[in-house]
Amino acid sequence: LITSSLTPSTAVSLANALALYSLAPPLAAGEPPRPPVRLILQPDEASVLATEQLPLCVQGLDQYWEPTPIAPESVRWETSPGLGTVAPDGTFTGGPVPSPTSGLVTVRCGDMFASCLISVVPGPARLALLPSRLTLPPGGKQQLLLKAYDVDDNPLQIPSNRITWSCDPAT
Repeated sequence: LITSSLTPSTAVSLANALALYSLAPPLAAGEPPRPPVRLILQPDEASVLATEQLPLCVQGLDQYWEPTPIAPESVRWETSPGLGTVAPDGTFTGGPVPSPTSGLVTVRCGDMFASCLISVVPGPARLALLPSRLTLPPGGKQQLLLKAYDVDDNPLQIPSNRITWSCDPAT
């Protein structure tokens, strides 16, 4: 909470915390978990390189919006045509797309479902090397980081086995 004082452009902090309370009655010892009434799928949006993998996580929520287990064998996965496939454990593998392709991945459990938007790209549109400028003394060391982005500047994960490092002039 912040309130303004009598002096213009001056604010006084009254609090810096937030408390959340659950109205869910606690489960008694040995009581089975409450059944799920909705699903949450994470991430809700992502970009992935063609033929690469992206772990998806589905979680059940009970009527109080508290996490509750769902049986993995009761989950069914669906993808938009040509987008890719999802393994039973929720690992999405991008299809071999010739151009950027977006679509939905949907998870179903009984009459519940959740979806996420996935973009599959054949390759990164932009690479960034961090730090972008580097000067080292003789024998100096610096870890470099490679970042990849799609055409909409969304970050992409590139597996280390798809990266080849070189230095010119070689030292």
